[in-house]
Amino acid sequence: MYRILQSFLLLALLNACASTAKQPLLDPSAFSDAYLERLEQRAVGFSVEKKTGLEMTLISPNGSDFSIYLGNAYAAYQRDPSQLNAILEETISSISHVIENETNTELRIDQVVAVVKGKDYIGDSNSSLQLSGGGADGNILYFEPLNDELVVIYVQDNQRSVRLLDRKSILSLGLQPELLRKHAVANLGRRLTGVQTRENKGLYLFELDGFYEASLMLIDDIWQSPALKVDGEIVVALPARDVLMVTGSNNKNIDFMRATAAKVARQSAYPISPKLFLRRKGGWQILPVENE
Repeated sequence: MYRILQSFLLLALLNACASTAKQPLLDPSAFSDAYLERLEQRAVGFSVEKKTGLEMTLISPNGSDFSIYLGNAYAAYQRDPSQLNAILEETISSISHVIENETNTELRIDQVVAVVKGKDYIGDSNSSLQLSGGGADGNILYFEPLNDELVVIYVQDNQRSVRLLDRKSILSLGLQPELLRKHAVANLGRRLTGVQTRENKGLYLFELDGFYEASLMLIDDIWQSPALKVDGEIVVALPARDVLMVTGSNNKNIDFMRATAAKVARQSAYPISPKLFLRRKGGWQILPVENE
């Protein structure tokens, strides 16, 4: 009986191996297609752009995009092709929170964050809306002037993705501009965990997350803090969204900061302004070149 059972198990194993051998190994492109077929069933309303064999971009109905790389999943499949279905399911499950989060787009005031941009950003963004067919008045990007060089826009930051807020979205909150700014700056302040500063000869560099550094100029508590010691009035440079430099109006190195700001603004993929800004009476004025 033992030998009969052993023979039966050996035969079953051989049949399984033969069955596996009959199924050719999927190449990276075919593996991506199999993944994409399942993804489209889950991510209704999303679109996908394929790049290389194992790379693609998932684009939400709101325009947010998420990079997907299937290299690890494909390596697991190569090790055990019989687990194709399980590997695909596990890989899709790993981004289920993105799909769920982007599908639920209800705007809450605690998600609205104020962001500083250069004045040219508004024209560029609204041009993009026109090109994508979103040029109706309600879909024009909402902004408020900060001075002649800078503006404040608002984004919905739900900790996993960030999207720009248009006029229609802002109006749906039913808040007066002053109260909107107050809430949005307070929300920005709650994202300050991990802010670091480096100082050298009276020049400070603020570091946060690569997105909100420049917007820190909206946080009054930073500029009112006795810990920030500068020679003269506070002067800042925000040449790019991830750069915030600070010094005093009497600092002898202010020309160096101005030159650095101009260089960063020219080279950055996310420029804001090459100018310097002076804090006075709770606001920000452009610092004239002749006074630098």
